[in-house]
Amino acid sequence: MLWVIYLLPLATVAVLMLLNCPYEWWWFLLLGVLCDAALYGCYRFFRWYHNKSSEFRGSYATSTYYYEAWNELRSRQVPVKDNKGNTVGYRTEHYVVYHPAEWWVHYNTGESEAVGRRYYEYLGQLWGTTERFHNMYRNYHTIDGDAYSYEWDGVEDTCETRTTRHSYVNPLKHSNSIFRYKEVTDDEAEELDLFDYPPIKGEDQEVVLGREVSEMVQKKFRFINAYYGQQREIKVFVLLFDAAKHKPDVAVRQRAYWHGGAKNEFVVCLGIKDGRTVEWCEPFSWMDKPTLGAAVKGYFLKHPGLNLFAFGCWLEGNLSLWERKQFSDFRYLGLPLSKIQYTLLFILSLGLCYLTYYILLANYLIQPIIQQ
Repeated sequence: MLWVIYLLPLATVAVLMLLNCPYEWWWFLLLGVLCDAALYGCYRFFRWYHNKSSEFRGSYATSTYYYEAWNELRSRQVPVKDNKGNTVGYRTEHYVVYHPAEWWVHYNTGESEAVGRRYYEYLGQLWGTTERFHNMYRNYHTIDGDAYSYEWDGVEDTCETRTTRHSYVNPLKHSNSIFRYKEVTDDEAEELDLFDYPPIKGEDQEVVLGREVSEMVQKKFRFINAYYGQQREIKVFVLLFDAAKHKPDVAVRQRAYWHGGAKNEFVVCLGIKDGRTVEWCEPFSWMDKPTLGAAVKGYFLKHPGLNLFAFGCWLEGNLSLWERKQFSDFRYLGLPLSKIQYTLLFILSLGLCYLTYYILLANYLIQPIIQQ
């Protein structure tokens, strides 16, 4: 169907050319190319929008900066008018631009974020490092603004983490391949006590779900996701199920509910017995070789007592076993459009055909009438 959508404007141009419209040949070529370029642009947008998925990425603050307020003198040319309103010349006008104070946080991903003065001071107290002075060497007018900064001290306990959501193209989302999981409805998910993705609150999110755990445990896994997330391209979730209610196959349903998980996710599903013992462990991810998943299962066979902080320390030391699946390997599946999107492209193609007709033929036919 897609080739028909592209062919319609070209066919319209060809027919109008055969009708001997009094235009140069390049007019016809230009309109045909512009119509198909517009259709291709819409097709690419629709394809991206229909097949995009989201992933969560962790990062951490590396430094925070305070930029003092300053001002500068600028000049501009202002027209000089006579008493009739005609411009007779220009004069130079000087004016002062004021730049207010700013506070910024820089992350290990290269991103920066504007914050307030209190957060700047909070990070300075948290890290306990010496405030550094930076001469900005500004070409200022009357207020010379310089900068101050604090650097992270590199200690895990003072690591300020955050989570952000990002989009990527997922060829598996609407494919009919064996990799696509059976849809799990919200009612089924509620019945099976499956987990939704936790929301981002205060720029971060909980990653250990299913029961109340200490802040020390949550912070450990947040640190793993933040400190190693950029380098290892990993996002760890730990899901705790009641082993008295759920067998290991609930992990399969959880994976289906999350559509296989995002490309960077390593999800550890644990069945907890009596709140103290790990009865079963079922990790899932998109790894080609589940080396880390097998190692995690082996860890809980040797350490069935529920100690998530100890598991986090072990996991941190074994992340060399992780290798994220490259979703470019699934390009052969293609990126399909929905029926509605195909319909919209077809309507757009017809609209461009009419526009081409109006420009080349209708405009030519009504010119004599307008001139009369």
